Amino acid sequence: LLTVRGQAFSVGVSDDPLDSYQGAFQPLPPRRYRVGPGMGRGGSVRIVSLKYVGNDEGVILGSNPTSSTGELAFYKVSLKGDAEVAFSSTASENEMAMPTILSSDSLGSIYSETLSASPNGLRMAWTDTDGRISVMTVATGIITVLPRRTISETSVLIGDDETQLTFSPGARYLCINHASRNQFQVLTLVDLGSDPDIIHVGTMRQVTPARFNAGNAYWGVTGEEKRNVLFYMADRNIVSDVRSPWGSRAPNPHFAKKWGVYALVLEE
Repeated sequence: LLTVRGQAFSVGVSDDPLDSYQGAFQPLPPRRYRVGPGMGRGGSVRIVSLKYVGNDEGVILGSNPTSSTGELAFYKVSLKGDAEVAFSSTASENEMAMPTILSSDSLGSIYSETLSASPNGLRMAWTDTDGRISVMTVATGIITVLPRRTISETSVLIGDDETQLTFSPGARYLCINHASRNQFQVLTLVDLGSDPDIIHVGTMRQVTPARFNAGNAYWGVTGEEKRNVLFYMADRNIVSDVRSPWGSRAPNPHFAKKWGVYALVLEE
């Protein structure tokens, strides 16, 4: 899925290397389908982001042409090649083929680079310029703003444009990679509840200390027990390869391999 200059495209992929189109009877590149907006909109609709939510469907974050102030809205669109292009012109110049609007109320100024969709397509999350972290149920379009509470002595849950949001495979847990009070990057886990249609915010817990940086979270499962595992990277290896600081030049400590990969197994 590509978002280019306010338009969205679905581009096919292939395991075999294909050259660009070079004429008749030559290998064809993967087809590219325009998802939105359609031609003739005159810039009234601008696509900000597009995320895949399963079943050949996607969710578009784009401007709302029916809003007088140019507010953003979420739309559900089909990604099939034979589907109608979103916001395409109809017979009347004043009408357009509008996709299904999921939500358009109180979205604020969203940091589109933080927009994340769960692997099963049930939920989406993002941050905005007000520091809020919001989660939306895709089926209903209901938005829940996570409480901005103090989750430890050194950390407050505030989102910004560098916050990374990662859903667990079942979309129950949300891992938030954010800055702590001392500006070290930490990971916080939020339990959103097991009901796929309703978000019930449960436990919010910081799972990495603020003494080290942590990030690049990735979800997995254990072997036979099938429990959720959170893999992440942290710079907590502080073993110096300089043996001692003695001598006339007093060398400083040097940490050759600060970063390592760690795993956190979640107990049900």
